[in-house]
Amino acid sequence: MDWQIDSAGTGDWHIGQGPDRRSVKVAHNYGIDISKQICRLFRPSDFDDFDHILVMDKSNLSNVLAMARNDADVKK
Repeated sequence: MDWQIDSAGTGDWHIGQGPDRRSVKVAHNYGIDISKQICRLFRPSDFDDFDHILVMDKSNLSNVLAMARNDADVKK
């Protein structure tokens, strides 16, 4: 499959940092290397770059929906 998966936050307190060492270990146990990932903020252009946007909680949902530019963004 030709998939692109990314991760972004809605708060700026971890920008530029790598993932938590525990997350790196869990991913490694599943054969996935996330050690070089760097935290970034969610941006409106992510609506253009991705078909599906998943959020972790209601606060993140509210933050992401506030950046939606149209109904198509909201549906993602």
